Amino acid sequence: RDEIFKTLKKYRSILTEKDNLLIYYAGHGTIEPMTQEGYWLPVDAIDNQEWTWFGNRDLVSQTKTFNAKHIIVIADSCFSGSIFDVKDIEFRGSFEDNNSDLETVFYNMNRKKTRIAITSGNKELVPDRIDNSIHSPFATVLIDILNSNNDVLPAGYLFNEIVITLPKFSKRQTPVYGEFDVAHEKTGDFLFVPLIVR
Repeated sequence: RDEIFKTLKKYRSILTEKDNLLIYYAGHGTIEPMTQEGYWLPVDAIDNQEWTWFGNRDLVSQTKTFNAKHIIVIADSCFSGSIFDVKDIEFRGSFEDNNSDLETVFYNMNRKKTRIAITSGNKELVPDRIDNSIHSPFATVLIDILNSNNDVLPAGYLFNEIVITLPKFSKRQTPVYGEFDVAHEKTGDFLFVPLIVR
């Protein structure tokens, strides 16, 4: 937990408004039954001792201090969808635009401040692995999509691909995509750009 806070504090001092930040968490998660607040469980977490856990409120509070233009959290853990409880948001699908000029669409997405998350499930348990794989079903799908992508990929489109593909491996989880902070500007999105496009 201390290392997570130290790392976030370090990024607070180095990120600029031109930067993008992806925070990826894969591990255990829980919800505190009395408060219904979601937590990540770092390696030093102790059962029934919430002060050793890392809360969604802590994550959102820390990222509020970042100057980065775009922040995406990808969380692969049980109850990861509870990050959206930190603020009153509506879950959303991908950004829809009928404009055939994709360069303009991506430009407009990119110029907006982005604070979004993709989670492997909602407020539910999610599987740790597929058979003997070292990856969870969610991670397997995420890695495959990113490895096979050769174009600019907005997070909303990535999420749609995850939703379509994940049931082939796991039908027991409901991924969620949306804003986790009021700082997010509507129609903005985090763009994944493969090296071959740069």
